[in-house]
Amino acid sequence: MSDRILLVDDEHQVLNAYRRTLRGRYTIDVADSAAAALQMVATQGPYAVVISDMRMPNMDGVQLLSLLRQSNPDMVRIMLTGNADQQTAVDAVNKGEVYRFLTKPCDRETLQSVIDAALREHEEKLAAKEKLARSEADIDELQERLEYETQHDVLTGLANRLSFSRELDQRLSAHAGAGTSSVLCHFDVDQLHVVNDTCGHIAGDAILRTFATLLSSIRRPSDIIGRLSGDSFAAWLDNTTIDEARLTVGKIQQAAEKILREWDGTSLDMRVSVGMVSLDRTRRAAAEWVSMAETACNVAKEGGRGQIHVAGPGDEALTDRINQSQWLSRIGRALRDSRFQLFKQKIVRLDQLDTGDHYEILIRMLDDDGNLVSPAEFLGAAEQYRLTPDIDAWVICNAVDWFERNPDELDRLALCSINLSGHSLGNPKILDLILSLFDKSNIPARKICFEITETATIAKLATAVHFIKELRAAGFHFALDDFGSGLSSFAYLKNLPVDFLKIDGIFVKDIHKDPIDFAFVRSIHEVATAMGMQTIAEFVENTEIVDCLKQIGVDYAQGFHIHRPNPLWSDTERRLREG
Repeated sequence: MSDRILLVDDEHQVLNAYRRTLRGRYTIDVADSAAAALQMVATQGPYAVVISDMRMPNMDGVQLLSLLRQSNPDMVRIMLTGNADQQTAVDAVNKGEVYRFLTKPCDRETLQSVIDAALREHEEKLAAKEKLARSEADIDELQERLEYETQHDVLTGLANRLSFSRELDQRLSAHAGAGTSSVLCHFDVDQLHVVNDTCGHIAGDAILRTFATLLSSIRRPSDIIGRLSGDSFAAWLDNTTIDEARLTVGKIQQAAEKILREWDGTSLDMRVSVGMVSLDRTRRAAAEWVSMAETACNVAKEGGRGQIHVAGPGDEALTDRINQSQWLSRIGRALRDSRFQLFKQKIVRLDQLDTGDHYEILIRMLDDDGNLVSPAEFLGAAEQYRLTPDIDAWVICNAVDWFERNPDELDRLALCSINLSGHSLGNPKILDLILSLFDKSNIPARKICFEITETATIAKLATAVHFIKELRAAGFHFALDDFGSGLSSFAYLKNLPVDFLKIDGIFVKDIHKDPIDFAFVRSIHEVATAMGMQTIAEFVENTEIVDCLKQIGVDYAQGFHIHRPNPLWSDTERRLREG
């Protein structure tokens, strides 16, 4: 810090007097004109304080201090004036041109007091300036860090999804028409969530960093690698064929299994699934290629842990996965815009007793053109992406709404069957929705039967049994749908508290001409009857099938021969409801 002081006055006698007065206490330089002062500031500065006389030839003190304010804003400026110039000095202070003014003659004590205050002012200015500089440096550092983090994964230091896709787009544009081959690989560290659950997230993070290091070890200067999401990585291998890339990927898989076999004494069985796609001359955005490689990786995972799937022409498995992913947005729009429509299909007693209406609620989707879409087209994707609980909730809410708006239908109703997906079984939100919704409605629980599939129920048996018991205690019925399609149907049946067995249509549709199907349906009916359950046969398409079912003693029939599904809401009702 400088504590030098510059005195400016055109009278040498005054300068010498002030110099003698202040000598020994401050470092003093003097100038006998404004021009000399500006020259000294330019060549010998900086000065902490400049004290200038008001009246000087060629350039007065106000002009001098105004110029110094612009060139040296940290310098504290003091003006010496006579009585006649005080108003000018006051104006200069008010404009910020000078810090203080002193009236001549000025005694020693006053002059020293003002100079000491000016030096403190100068120190404060420098301290504020330094603090501002540090703040600006901190801001610059923060901006650099934010810019880095917007392009990189913080945990591994690799490019993130956005940066990877941007870089890949640039490389693909640069390679367009070059005729070189390249391969995009999508890696998924299988069952990382198991490691997080058993060993903690520290272990999971360590595994991800280790795998990132493995990927970095194969990277050539022209390759791109990145972390796309939690357990997913990608590598674009430039100037590489599929066979060459497969060898490289195989080495990565082997190294990962070897290195990631233990954490803190706990044995691990880490595998890496990989999807690969050769980037041909088809012009696609990077995001499309990444999505294709990711889909190929999902196909690999379906084949077992640690597998590789190479996407290629005529790849039916990949096509199915892509179609399912496209359904994701369509189902989301349908849920958001209520673009579903409910149908009902009658279920009739084969003993012809009239106990009231019995039917199953079915769902259809409306496409963008208003055409009906079969559930066979979208429910698989909905299951894959776990959207079925949302669809189930929509069906339940709209079915309840229809009954409340149509009390005559409710009066005639004996039983209405509503399907629940595997993801809804044991889902506490679905359970709460059903209990609260029917508690508020005037629909008796005994008139509602929830249909659940055999395969979904067996997959989560304990959870499903608890869910069923909760709702049966409230008065609801349950039917086990597609019975016979599972590998161990009878073994699990005694553990399921259901009221109806719906015999899988695959055994019903040829019962009139296949004695094995006939025997199978008969055995299902006999076991169900022994357990106090009633049976419903699906896919009843003709009179011959009906006759066989009656011969066996099956209780109910459902199929196109009995009744073709019709909309729950009429067109007029639907328009009024939507309006």
